[in-house]
Order: sequence, then structure tokens, then C-alpha cells
Amino acid sequence: MEKVKLSYFKQSGKWYADGEYETSIPGENFWEIVEEVRGMVASGKRPGLGDCRPGQNSFHVLMEIGHGPPQMIPLPPVDVPHVRAGTEVWDAKHPG
Repeated sequence: MEKVKLSYFKQSGKWYADGEYETSIPGENFWEIVEEVRGMVASGKRPGLGDCRPGQNSFHVLMEIGHGPPQMIPLPPVDVPHVRAGTEVWDAKHPG
């Protein structure tokens, strides 16, 4: 069992909370643990914050295990309309 530490940051970058959990993935499989955390965040399971609906209370997540570099898991991307060649571009704040 490998202990995984998670730190949550608001969209502004301000620290919000810490959490941790134990994974059954061996520590040498670092990137598998990263994918496990990404899946947990996407599904709304956030150790230290409790469960919430996906997309609710979105946070950047910093993941650390006993070895390997810390891994930042950013907020999910904002839905922006697809851009086609030759069309005017609008962002989510200025819908067309």
C-alpha cells in the first residue's frame, strides 16, 4: 500500500485543504497512480473534501507520494466551442 497525499487549491491558486488515501497500486507505477487520482477527481471522489458531483467545487490538485516528483492535476478545461477554419473565434466569456 502506498500513501498518496493530495493538496487542493482554488482556481485562484490559494490553498484550500489537504487529504490523503492509500492506493493498492505499487509506488513504482507512479503514472498509474496519477491516472487513478485523475479518475477520482473527475468522478467527484476527493479524499479530504468528501464526495461531490463531478464539476462541483472544482480544484487544482497537487499529488505527492513518498518518491517521484509532485504532480499537479489542473482543473478540468472549460467548455469552449470548437473552432473551425474561417470562422470567428469566441470564448466562453463572450458567447457569440
